Amino acid sequence: MEKEEVKNEIENFIIYHCGSNDDQLTYLLSCLDAYIDNDHIINEEKVDILEGASDIALKANGLDDAIIGLTQHGLIIYDYNKCIDIFMKENDWDYNEAVEWMDFNVLGSYNGSGSPIFLING
Repeated sequence: MEKEEVKNEIENFIIYHCGSNDDQLTYLLSCLDAYIDNDHIINEEKVDILEGASDIALKANGLDDAIIGLTQHGLIIYDYNKCIDIFMKENDWDYNEAVEWMDFNVLGSYNGSGSPIFLING
C-alpha cells in the first residue's frame, strides 16, 4: 500500500471517530501529516520481518528503517550505520553526536534476553 493510500485511510478513520470536534480533528490530522512526512510508515518488507520476530523480541523506538532481519531465535537485527543516519537526520546531529548517542543510550542499554541486535559493518 502506498504512503498516500495509508494516509487517506487513516484520515478517514480519524474523521469518522472524531465526529465534529474540529480542534481534536485538526490536531490529529497535523500529527498524522508530521508522522507520514518523516517516513515513519513501515513498509511491507519490515512488517514481514517483524511478524517473524519472537514474542520476547524488543523493538528499538524510531529505528524501523534500520531493521535488516532476524536472528535464528527471532530477535530483531538493526543496521548500526542506518541507525546513525536516522539519528543524524531526526535530530540534526553530526556524525559524532549520533555515534555518542547510539553507543551510550542504545548499545549501552540492556533490556533482557529480547534486546535487539545491532550489526556493525566496517
